[in-house]
Amino acid sequence: MRFGLPEALLDISLLWRPTEQLKRRRGFPSWSWSGWVGRVAYHEPFKITQGADGGFVSFAWDACGEEGIRPLIRWHTWDAFSHCVQPLNNNGLGFPFEGTKLPDEWENGPYCFDVSGNGAPRVAPAVSMNKLPPAVEAEDQCLVFWASTCSFLYLGKESTQPSDRRWNAEKPPRRYFILDAHSENVGTLLLDGDDDGWRQRGRHGFVQIAEAQYFGLDNEAKDIEEPPLYLVMLVEWDKDMSVAQRLGLGRVQKTAWMLASPKPKLICLS
Repeated sequence: MRFGLPEALLDISLLWRPTEQLKRRRGFPSWSWSGWVGRVAYHEPFKITQGADGGFVSFAWDACGEEGIRPLIRWHTWDAFSHCVQPLNNNGLGFPFEGTKLPDEWENGPYCFDVSGNGAPRVAPAVSMNKLPPAVEAEDQCLVFWASTCSFLYLGKESTQPSDRRWNAEKPPRRYFILDAHSENVGTLLLDGDDDGWRQRGRHGFVQIAEAQYFGLDNEAKDIEEPPLYLVMLVEWDKDMSVAQRLGLGRVQKTAWMLASPKPKLICLS
């Protein structure tokens, strides 16, 4: 276990969602539920039944079903004893994962992972996984990983849906539309906390975490096959733009993400 999350299932266990407006708990990482005061939950897994011809027949919530998520990240942590990063999972595609069928837009990406089994990244000469900010080396609660990031997507108006209020919380979680540069609605995001101070600081952005099959919205069509979305994390950077903290999770159209000039970045998530 790592701050309350099982390392073997890190890709999915990181995808907890608030059932109310949470308060930040200091001394614990923002990426874990332990870093917040308040109740959290996970999206219900589901099962899709197909006919003999492979066509869609039915959709049902199923405790033993699938999550509709395809992980893309290889997570690492800083190990103070060995003074290097250590891999935490082996089931993410990585950014990108050599020898695996990747999303088309990743086929010519500049960052590849060595598949020899040691989990070490093979990156451009000017970048080293071990050249981490001092703040990361001073603590062991950061997740370190390569990911696609974007600063040209924005939060729009607040939106609501009945399922966000099913826990009868005094302050239900806040949901927002994600907008592109043309103010078109291209996604949705559920904010973890209730503090909008990060907006004024202007140090927030989106980090691509996984591929997603559904937005998770009420009355959404349930016959989607190939994942048309990216699951993204809204983060706030520190003053040096080197260490980030989680603010919420959302899902955005793949086409909109690729049009928003995403860039690869070494992420240190505290």
